[in-house]
Amino acid sequence: PEGLYDAVGERDKEVFIFDCPPKMEHIERLALIAADVALLAINAHPFAVKGAGGLIAEIKDRIEKQRIGAKRIAIVMSQLDKRRSLDKDLPDRLREMFPDIPLFPVRTDTALSSATAMQVPITEYAPNTKAVEDLTKIKEWIDGN
Repeated sequence: PEGLYDAVGERDKEVFIFDCPPKMEHIERLALIAADVALLAINAHPFAVKGAGGLIAEIKDRIEKQRIGAKRIAIVMSQLDKRRSLDKDLPDRLREMFPDIPLFPVRTDTALSSATAMQVPITEYAPNTKAVEDLTKIKEWIDGN
């Protein structure tokens, strides 16, 4: 199960991002073993919140048992649109459920969607957007600032 961890450890890169699709538990576990930091991207859907709870419990269990893998956890609230009722309540629900886990919103931004579609980094496409501000805060947390 540490194969991905071993493969990443041999590379001379500062950051690897493992974007794991939901319900792919085997891939999630491999990524959590290989990672130093776990960012759990969720939206306001109840199943996403429930899934994040299971992953957080697994990560905390691995940390407690001093196993290799992610040692820091944060939740990234993606596609956040405060006009939708579930999205309005999401930060408070998550703070209540996971009081010790940092929460980072990534607000819905058409520039982010456009940059993604054009395969251009958002920091180049629209550097002064709310999405860049949100993503910068996440990067600073990862860097320990």
